[in-house]
Amino acid sequence: MQDYINFTDEGPDVLSSIVLSRSQVRVGDKVIICHSVAELDQLSGELSPCSRIAELSTASSSVNLSCPNTTAKFCDPGLAWILTGNDFNLKINDPKEPKFVAVGNNPKRKNTYGTALALLTSMMFTIINEPGNLPCGVLIDEFPTIYLKDIDQLQNTGRSNGTSVVLGAQDKSQIIRDYKTESAEVLFNTVGNMLAGAVKGRTADDLSKSFGTEKRPYKSVQSGDTGQSVSISYQDEEIMPRAKIEALSQDTFCGYVADTFKQKIKHKTFCGEIIFDHKPTHNETIAQITYFEGPTPDTPPNIDHILYQNQRKIHQDIKNLMKKELG
Repeated sequence: MQDYINFTDEGPDVLSSIVLSRSQVRVGDKVIICHSVAELDQLSGELSPCSRIAELSTASSSVNLSCPNTTAKFCDPGLAWILTGNDFNLKINDPKEPKFVAVGNNPKRKNTYGTALALLTSMMFTIINEPGNLPCGVLIDEFPTIYLKDIDQLQNTGRSNGTSVVLGAQDKSQIIRDYKTESAEVLFNTVGNMLAGAVKGRTADDLSKSFGTEKRPYKSVQSGDTGQSVSISYQDEEIMPRAKIEALSQDTFCGYVADTFKQKIKHKTFCGEIIFDHKPTHNETIAQITYFEGPTPDTPPNIDHILYQNQRKIHQDIKNLMKKELG
């Protein structure tokens, strides 16, 4: 729609001349003809993107609209099941009903599920970041692989509401790529605690600067005919130079921590090796968890059929809503 308006010649008041109907959108003397390419329950695979059938700058132009590829990818029965129903409350730190939620993405369909996960997590962050709830921890590994709107607000205000945020990433450059420079700088500069292993380039530079500098004494001895003279001078030196950060060994980390009024920490910066047991602590084979029930206790549920019927119900609800609103 916006793409079409940008090509019109109606000027700044073009929005006031838009007329909507069920089959078309009219902007002045130009018309966008809308029609369905397929029913919602038939959207599978790739569909052709929106294509123009006439130049938009002509006096009587029209645009043939089809459902874009991105919309088609959301027609997944499993995703429809997760996003519907009232069997789960996103308020995971509810004092009356606390929850532990683990969410994972599918690498093969990360572009599809990533949008749904971002929607759910953004809503959940708003709900849990309120006073009066239980203390809550949000741990996000491989943070750049999912876009979370306003994550910096949760990071900045969550502490006062008992919510802590832990973001994990391979490198700061990944965050810059997916969240852009301004947002990445806000996230990087407002964290209270930082833990980092060996990183390279700009990330190592920024990390070194975040540690700051300290005055270190330098002693010089000069010898002459009259004897020796000793002088001591102080110079500002980086606490963690870039070269040292880039050369950290495996299991060796550097970082800094934040203290509180009641718990003062004298030495806030650190660098050392973390010693832990490298043996696997869990079974790699994870049993499938299902909440579906069969027609009888001895009959396994037909999950595909249940998901399909749920999706059909959603499509019918949409049709009924459109019929009610559009007439």
